[in-house]
Amino acid sequence: MRGQLPYKLPTICRCKSGEWYIQYFYEYPDQPGKFKAFKVKDGINRIHDLQQKETAAKQLRDDIIYWLEVLNYNPFEQKKDIISQISNELERQSTPVNWSLTNAISEFRKFIKKQNYAVRTAQTYDNYLYNLERYLNEFSEKNVEACQFTEFDLMIFLDIESDELMWSARTYNNYLEFYRTFFNRCEKLEKQTNRKISYDFDLQGIDLKITTPQKNKAYSPVIVNSIKAELSRQGNENLRDYIEWIYLSLMRPAEIRALKVKNIDEVNRQIRIVGKTGDRLIPISEQLLRLIKKRDLMNYPFNNYVFGMAGDVSAISMNKDYFPRKYIEIKNSLGLEKNYTLYAWKHTAVINMIYAGFTDEEIMVLSGHKTKDAFNAYKRDLVIEKGHAMKGELIDF
Repeated sequence: MRGQLPYKLPTICRCKSGEWYIQYFYEYPDQPGKFKAFKVKDGINRIHDLQQKETAAKQLRDDIIYWLEVLNYNPFEQKKDIISQISNELERQSTPVNWSLTNAISEFRKFIKKQNYAVRTAQTYDNYLYNLERYLNEFSEKNVEACQFTEFDLMIFLDIESDELMWSARTYNNYLEFYRTFFNRCEKLEKQTNRKISYDFDLQGIDLKITTPQKNKAYSPVIVNSIKAELSRQGNENLRDYIEWIYLSLMRPAEIRALKVKNIDEVNRQIRIVGKTGDRLIPISEQLLRLIKKRDLMNYPFNNYVFGMAGDVSAISMNKDYFPRKYIEIKNSLGLEKNYTLYAWKHTAVINMIYAGFTDEEIMVLSGHKTKDAFNAYKRDLVIEKGHAMKGELIDF
């Protein structure tokens, strides 16, 4: 059996010169029957006391036997591993690390500073970058590589910001054009130290939004039915509820995400929400009441979010890009234009309420608009009478 092993057990060699070593033999991988001698010293010659040196030599010999017999140590493979590790490390050191998007923003700021742009232009650019940084921080994507950030990711970011901040079409287009410039410039800057870098970002085919005011633009009935059918096909009940909530309440996405069970008063049929200009009350219609009961909200703790983590009723808040990402999948499957957003369901509801015969004043009670022109000016301390028309049958989703 011993002759079949690829090694010969080690022995202690005690030279008259005083140099000791452990010697063992291992078979060449490509030359069966031929063995190569290996010598291991491991510091035993630094021991001058002969008794201690003998003890250390025997311990080293036993260690080598353990490596060979138990750990299946192969000195030839070990050398290959070391060479491979050195080769990989040299390759890693010679290959530049791709910029994170956070690093790219920092490098772009340095570039802007060197260009001596006008103060107002530099401030505008910095504002665009700040919004993107805030978005990355909120969703823990600070380390995403700039070269991997696609136009798809940008459209999600812009749609969320547009809905949250009520951008005009012109503002949206300005942001879109800036980020086109930003990613093109960052790719050129990064190529100065990493010639192989290539950004996966292409806005070709992305249309600018029409700058004519489109506040009352609504989904057509055909599109509405198609979206509802696709929602049913995908089985995304939470997203359907979220869309219906926008449609029936005319609340903004940020308001819905912040909405908790404690804000809903089923008895007096009203919801208290915190808008950008303060608290306001909105009436609960029959349809919205049915949706509240469908989500079984009154059986959850008061501090739970109506649309929390992953769109469920939860004590944990929902990421603001959760439903927009899901909605993009719906739009892509139906071939809808990229500028259709979740917030357009509010526009659809307003148009449908006008068609249903509601007065401007009644709609403004629900939407929170103070005037027809001041879209962001919400009513404060709105008192809802128990017999208010908005608590009856409104419009069906």
